[in-house]
Amino acid sequence: MNGVIEEPKALLEGHWLVLIEDDPLLQSILSGFVEELGGRVSSFETADDALVYMLSAGEKPSLVVTDHLVPGQIKGAELATMVGARWPGLSVIVTTGRDLETIPELPDGMLYLQKPWDLVQMKKAIIQMLKKTSISL
Repeated sequence: MNGVIEEPKALLEGHWLVLIEDDPLLQSILSGFVEELGGRVSSFETADDALVYMLSAGEKPSLVVTDHLVPGQIKGAELATMVGARWPGLSVIVTTGRDLETIPELPDGMLYLQKPWDLVQMKKAIIQMLKKTSISL
């Protein structure tokens, strides 16, 4: 065991995750992780671009994972509120390195994940959020 994660390759099969992360290394690591678990991922550097894409895609994503502080007009917590209004029940994970008491509260059913996180913590958060919305895993 290499200490990373021992999970079935198809854990996220049939799931579409939207990822907003402006750090290219983190974006690459998380995208690859989701794909290794069988999920489909659409990655963006800004929440603005991600929102435009989601609205034009014609389908609801299974989950949105966004950094709180990303370039552009829309920040992570704002995006969570916007997509929650558009798709009630949509799960959103907002990652942040800030003190949770200094950033906006998220709507019910959404989660802050404190940085630094590792892939084990992210996997647990993804599973927790998908189970909350009754999406089969």
